[in-house]
Amino acid sequence: MYHCDVGGAPDDKYRLHALRKVREQEEKAGVRGLADAVSATQAAHAEVSRRVQGVQRAQAALREAVDRADERAAAGEASAQDMVGARQFRAVLEGDLAQARRAVVEAEAEVDACEAREDRARAVLAEAARERKAVEVHYERWQAERAEQKARKQEEEADDIGQALHRRK
Repeated sequence: MYHCDVGGAPDDKYRLHALRKVREQEEKAGVRGLADAVSATQAAHAEVSRRVQGVQRAQAALREAVDRADERAAAGEASAQDMVGARQFRAVLEGDLAQARRAVVEAEAEVDACEAREDRARAVLAEAARERKAVEVHYERWQAERAEQKARKQEEEADDIGQALHRRK
């Protein structure tokens, strides 16, 4: 019989034992998939936070450079060459800030993608759990039906023995 040939199959002759094991494995795989997706989402959120801090650092550097250049110009300590250099430095810092903002947008897009994968993993797990539960319910019904049949058979055998003993008297 096939069901007894399946590795780890109990000797209860349940014909869907292999399917039952497959459904259990699918559910376990779904749990692992969801855990991986949640982990990836958390990592993506951490990356967004890290990149937002980069934007804040770039903003602070730009603010500091502008304030320093304004102070030197107001105090009359800045030459024309200093002002040109400050303007060029400011342009570089503004470029850095723009790049940092783009990096945040990219990281947020990755968060969205990770959350979508997480939602799909949740759906896969829910479906696998439903399918495993359906097979499990079938197995429980089959066990109950089998127990009823066994009880009826024992009762019939007891009746047969009782009738045989009654006839002997």
